[in-house]
Amino acid sequence: MDESIERQFTALKKGLLKIYGGDSLKICQSSELEMIICGHNSDNYNFQELQMIAKYDDGYGANRQIIMYYLVKTHHRWFWEIIESFSLDHKKKLLTFVTASDRIPLNGLKSLTFVIQRNGPDSDRLPTALTCFGRLLLPEYETKEKLEKLLIIAIDNASGFGLI
Repeated sequence: MDESIERQFTALKKGLLKIYGGDSLKICQSSELEMIICGHNSDNYNFQELQMIAKYDDGYGANRQIIMYYLVKTHHRWFWEIIESFSLDHKKKLLTFVTASDRIPLNGLKSLTFVIQRNGPDSDRLPTALTCFGRLLLPEYETKEKLEKLLIIAIDNASGFGLI
C-alpha cells in the first residue's frame, strides 16, 4: 500500500515541511498535527462568528426579508434563527453541506468563507452548495417555514457531491 500512495504522500510531506518545517514539527504531538491539518472536532460551535463573517450575494441585500432583518420587531434573520434552533448534529451537517467539513478551523468559524447567494425566486427546489467556495445557494423562499423545511431536507440527505 505504501508504494501505491508514495507520490501523493511525498507531495503532502513536502508541502507540510515547507509550511511547518524545521523544529516546529518535532515539538508537535500527533493530535496537535491532526488539529493543524483537519481543524477542531469539538462541540463548541460558535455560529455567531459564522454569522458575523457571512457575506450575501446576488440580490440578498439589506432589504431582503429571507436573510436580512425583519422589521425592528424581531431583529433576527430567518436563516440565522433557523440555524440557532438547530441541534449540534444539524449544525455540523450544515457546515459539511456548505464547506465539505464539519471541523472548526484553528482560528474558529470566523476564518471560514461563508457566502449565502440568492438562487432564483421562490420554488420547491432544495438549497444547494458550492463546497469549494463555501457558498450556499438559496432560492428566495416566501416563508421561514419553507426555508427551514427545505434546508433540513437538503442537509439531511446530502452526501458527497450529490443527494443520496
